[in-house]
Amino acid sequence: MQSNAPQPPSLQNLKLTHSQGGTVLEGEASKSAIFAPSAPPEVLPVISDPVMIASVRSLASQLPMSIPEGFLGEPLAPFSEKPFIDKDSDDFWETCGDRMSSSVLGWGTPSTQVASIIRRGKFGIDGLIEWIKYVIVEGVVDEVLVEGKLSCLADAITHL
Repeated sequence: MQSNAPQPPSLQNLKLTHSQGGTVLEGEASKSAIFAPSAPPEVLPVISDPVMIASVRSLASQLPMSIPEGFLGEPLAPFSEKPFIDKDSDDFWETCGDRMSSSVLGWGTPSTQVASIIRRGKFGIDGLIEWIKYVIVEGVVDEVLVEGKLSCLADAITHL
């Protein structure tokens, strides 16, 4: 039994044409649709992890599945976005970076306490690792200054 319902247009015989003005879809089933101009994808250089970051990332990749995904509002969530760094100022680390990271990885914080807030993903350990890598790679802080924080983080992960 055939249905009298309208059938979707066939995708056969359609052609995409790319030009500087954008991308055009042409064919029997369409009356030509113009899409936004296509821009070449941005190619970003791959920056390898500093040594301490690489070791913590390796440990984080082995987190047990029982560790839940992080979400907004949890202690590690603020690290999910790259910090704004004023290149004209020399005090990012003293005024923001150290204070922010010390809220979760402060000097003397027991690794068991840090372990209790570790979560997976962008709003968890992955975001924190990327945040720390970013401030090191951008030259805001020397890796030596975050070595204790990374060591505490590594110890915390091994407790899980």
